[in-house]
Amino acid sequence: MVHLTTALDAASGVPLYEQLYRSLAAEMRTGAISAGTRMPGKRRLAAELSVSVNTVDAAYQMLAAEGYLEARERSGFYVQEYLALPTRPEEVPPPVSAAPPEAAEPPVRFDLSTRGVDPGLFPFRTWARLQKELLYSSPQLLTHGDAQGDPALRQALGLRSTCFTVRYESGAFCFTTKGYGHGVGLSQWGAKALAEQGQNFADILAHYYPGTSLSG
Repeated sequence: MVHLTTALDAASGVPLYEQLYRSLAAEMRTGAISAGTRMPGKRRLAAELSVSVNTVDAAYQMLAAEGYLEARERSGFYVQEYLALPTRPEEVPPPVSAAPPEAAEPPVRFDLSTRGVDPGLFPFRTWARLQKELLYSSPQLLTHGDAQGDPALRQALGLRSTCFTVRYESGAFCFTTKGYGHGVGLSQWGAKALAEQGQNFADILAHYYPGTSLSG
């Protein structure tokens, strides 16, 4: 049974799903919700907290993305073991100089830079939904993929090697490849992939060096 120590405040400026996420994450970090605990179903927890199922789902997805929860098919969400980051030893502060302190710069009223995202405006719910839909529809995105590169991309661009350069000229992108491998012909990972498909050494050499033959 999961008991929350912090009530959700609908009048707060913090979204309900984020309040729930923070509360559950804090419980997991302190061990109040121990590793291996099966979390309540989304509909059940939503009914207990008088919030929507989407609110609980968004909080669960955020916790799963950060490693607090593990989603198990047809079983629900389970608490993962929390591994705290190692603490750094306290450093002795440097001696304070007798120089007069510099005047503090006035705070920035409007930050128009493009180097950050305002968490208050980021669509967490939409992001979590799209991420969930994408991973369910394309589970291959969670694998390492082809060692020679994405086959569909290489086929679409006509690239027979993963060693290439790209340049833009005259309104078009030009790809320049080097052999079938890493600039020297044979590719180690490519040969490994062909061998795993059942091809022998003669087939692999003929693939990388067409028109050649082996002699004893």
